[in-house]
Amino acid sequence: MDTEAAAKYLALEAHSLECYRSLGGGPIFHKFGKYVRYAVDDLDAWAESCRRMTTASPAAPRIPAQR
Repeated sequence: MDTEAAAKYLALEAHSLECYRSLGGGPIFHKFGKYVRYAVDDLDAWAESCRRMTTASPAAPRIPAQR
């Protein structure tokens, strides 16, 4: 699926996935020329990796604040 669809699937903004792609820490993606695509299995695996039991658990991947 494309970035917009993947963002909706994860309940994120498309810009968040774009930042993850450039800064790292986001879901695995495929690049076909200028086209970026995500596999549902990769989105699910990444979402699973972000699960936490408490707020004291190790931090999930984050997008640094923009200045």
